[in-house]
Amino acid sequence: MNKNLRGTFRFVQPVAMAIVAALLIRATILQTFSIPSNSMWPALQTGDHIVVTPYGSVAGSQVPRRGDVIVFRGAGDDRNFYVKRIVALPGEEIRIDGPSLFINGHILPESYLPRHYDNGFVMPRVLRQGEYFVMGDCRNDSIDSRDWGPVAGERVVGQARLIFWSSSDGSSDFQQAIAAPGRGRHPSVPLAVHWSRLFRLIHGAH
Repeated sequence: MNKNLRGTFRFVQPVAMAIVAALLIRATILQTFSIPSNSMWPALQTGDHIVVTPYGSVAGSQVPRRGDVIVFRGAGDDRNFYVKRIVALPGEEIRIDGPSLFINGHILPESYLPRHYDNGFVMPRVLRQGEYFVMGDCRNDSIDSRDWGPVAGERVVGQARLIFWSSSDGSSDFQQAIAAPGRGRHPSVPLAVHWSRLFRLIHGAH
């Protein structure tokens, strides 16, 4: 191997190793998902792309905790994923009455919620082992455990950690009106990047 080839090899080898390591981490620790709705607003919004770490991994918590924003598979459907916040843990009693959410008889403070919301009504129930009660932060615009019951632990993919990209493609009613008043979406509407949301941490409420 001549001198030039050895120099090239010394440069390429660490780069190649870094790429392989990144791919392995991506495959085993990190997953990415996009947010299709505003059911988790204001924490997450349509167009956010998030990084998720599985529980028990080096990068993640060992077990789900109250306040965690999680991604999970739909019941009996491995193709669809949902993102919600854990509000009640296994063994706890949950009861909902309008704006008040009770855990074991005590109101749960939820500072992450928008000001005007309605939790609806849920009769008292005690969660079984491995069950988590999840809800969207935008309570008036979220389908969650109030509708289809608790989430089983084996359906949880991991904890949402970071918004790494956020954009919209001009499909909102407001952007459509600017592009072509009175008509459908205009194809020339540019991609709008939400710069202030990039690399924003997704905080739990613990």
